[in-house]
Amino acid sequence: MIGEEEPKEYSLKVSATADLARYDEEIVQRHIFFKPTLMYTSRTHAFEIKNISLIKMKYQLKVINPHFPEYPDEGYFSAAPAFGEILPGMTEEIRVRFSPTEVEKDCSRLLLIKIQNLDPE
Repeated sequence: MIGEEEPKEYSLKVSATADLARYDEEIVQRHIFFKPTLMYTSRTHAFEIKNISLIKMKYQLKVINPHFPEYPDEGYFSAAPAFGEILPGMTEEIRVRFSPTEVEKDCSRLLLIKIQNLDPE
């Protein structure tokens, strides 16, 4: 037919990276002990998470009471940043803050780090 153009071919380059999220092993089962702290003052502990995978590592932090993990109860603790993404090969500093406002016999809490697409190994 008159006026119809023939189909053209175009080259398309595609690249993809497939990996599972992996982190530096040193943060697993780690204990943080704070020195005795006066009420209405704070102490902070910082540590790093390193992304050793080839993809972004999305994470979320949560502080829970080990005796009642199903109920939200951070006690006198907070962790920041509460969520984020770590680029491949990069590190993120996590800060855990202890700020007591009264005396308690047991202030212990667990810091859970949920990582999306985590390598099961």
